[in-house]
Formats: sequence, structure tokens, C-alpha cells
Amino acid sequence: MSDFNELWTSLNVRMYRKQKKEFRNYISKISQQMNYDCKIEDNLIAKNIIVGDLSKAKYVFTAHYDTPPRLPKFFVKNMMLYSVIFASIIMGAMFISPILAHELTNSMEVLEAVSSLSMIAGFSIMGYSLLHMLGFAGNANKCNFNDNTSGCYALLKLMDKYQNLQKSERDQIAFIFFDNEEKSLLGSISHKIRNLKTYKDKTYINFDCIGLGKQMNLYYFGKKNEIVSEFEEQLNQNKLFIPKVKKSNMFSMSDHFSFRNANHVCLLSVDENNEKSIFSQIHSANDNNIDFTNIEGVVNTVSNLSFMKELSQKKYKDLKHIKNKSFNKKNDLEETLNQDIELKN
Repeated sequence: MSDFNELWTSLNVRMYRKQKKEFRNYISKISQQMNYDCKIEDNLIAKNIIVGDLSKAKYVFTAHYDTPPRLPKFFVKNMMLYSVIFASIIMGAMFISPILAHELTNSMEVLEAVSSLSMIAGFSIMGYSLLHMLGFAGNANKCNFNDNTSGCYALLKLMDKYQNLQKSERDQIAFIFFDNEEKSLLGSISHKIRNLKTYKDKTYINFDCIGLGKQMNLYYFGKKNEIVSEFEEQLNQNKLFIPKVKKSNMFSMSDHFSFRNANHVCLLSVDENNEKSIFSQIHSANDNNIDFTNIEGVVNTVSNLSFMKELSQKKYKDLKHIKNKSFNKKNDLEETLNQDIELKN
């Protein structure tokens, strides 16, 4: 099995167009080596990577591959407080500056000029700040171990684990690396729009920031669904993580939001009894660490889900079926035997 070291080195930043293209080329190459179909779902707002046959797949594992801009550590840890303070300062400056200018000059012309400039400057700063926070502007964060290289790594490990399934079984699972999750979930939303007729027939399992923490939050929208219950049961049995089933809100939204009307779950890990631990790790220079046992635990949990066990434990027939075949050459028989041995392994 590969460790996919490129994820942590040359491909660790995936915010700009060139960086994303290099990552897509990498996933295409890996998919080809594993004999998976791979295509780019390209549109004006995102370039999603589809691995497997989505038309046949019943279970879809997903993770976003884009990375966020770099934000101040204080902002990430205290997002609401920072936003309120920042907005208050800007709004205050917009209204106080014209008053001070008028008091100093006693001129209505100066008052009108300063008012106009203050409004333009204030709204420009707030607009840029919002674009920066949503990932449309600003410098790329160079540390993205947890958000969301951890999710991409889990998908690659699952692809590697199940690459030798028989094609009929392998076609039942697919993998999607979503683009532009950091930009208001544009990748998964565009994918849903393109697949409105079929997405409700599938189960979506989303990995987002699963690299640190032993409390595994299982997020969902609507009513608690089958896949959430099964993950909770497996996590309790395996004792790999402490499962916490939670309804999603605006602070726990990821690409599973796009599939809220289908069977879905989003896995996100945090420190036990510290839900805010995730905010001390992501979108800043602090996102520079990962616990690889977390990824191993997630892969093992997925392997124990009932539908995955059914796929991977399918019994292959003995070599008795060969006796009904005729072979013109010794090499034909040897090739068939080797293929059957590979399937069994």
C-alpha cells in the first residue's frame, strides 16, 4: 500500500488554479494505476474529481480537496468575536469620520466628501474580508494537514484497499474529491445539480477534518438516517473513537449539506469534550499535524460497515469452473489460474 507522500509535500497547497490542476493530474494517475475510471466533472464554478462508475455506485465516499486561505490564529479560534469587533470598528469609522471632519472644518462639502470616502472604504474592507474568509481572496494557507488533506488521504487509502474487488462489486462504490468546499460548498452543490435525478438513490459518506481528535462527530441533516446509525454502532463496537451523533448547523456544514435529502453522514473529529478544538487547528499555521491512527481507524470502521463487508467478503468460486473451458495453449491456462489467484488475494 502506498503512503501517498505527495499529499504532505508537493501537493499540500491546493487553493490556486495551477495547484488544483496538479492535484487532479495526480489523482488521475493514481486512479489509472489502480484500474479505476476517473473523470473531471468540469463546470464554471468547480472541477470535481470522480473516481469509479458514479452511474452504478450505491455508496459514494467524498472529501473536498481545495484548501483555505491563511487566516490569523486569533480569528480562527474566535471567529464570531473577531467578526463582531471588526465590523464594529469599520462601521464606527464610517460614521464617526464624517462627524469629526465636519466638527474640524465646519464645512458641509468636507462632510459629504468624507462621508462618501468612508462608505466606499468601509464597504470595500468588509467586502474583501468576506471574500478572504470564504476563500476567494488572500494568501494560501501552507499548512493543511487536517483541513482537508486528512479527508483526501482517507479516500486514497480506501481506493487502495478496494482496488482488487471484482468489477461488479467495485462498481457499487465511487469516490469524489470535491472542489471549492471552502468557497461556499460550490463543488458539491454543482455536482448535486448535475445529478438531480440520481443523487437520492445513493449514500454519501463525507470526510472533513478527521486527522486529529478521538471524538468522531457524525453530522447529518433532517432525521437520523441509516448510515449515521451504522457508523455509530461500528464506532462503539470497535472502540476506535468516541462517536457523537449531531444535527448539523451553520458551524458544522460541509459537503454533506448538498445531499441533505439523501442518506448521508459527515465525519469530523475533535478532542474529547472540546468541540472547539477544531478551530485551533484549521485555516491557519496551526494546521501542521495529523494522527495517522485516525485515518487507519476510519478505514477500519468503513471496512466493518455491513455493505462494505458484503462487497469485500464475496466468496469466489473454486477453480472448478476451469474444467468446462478449452485451452489451446498452456499459457492460456496459466493466465486464467493467475487471474483467479489475484482475485482471491
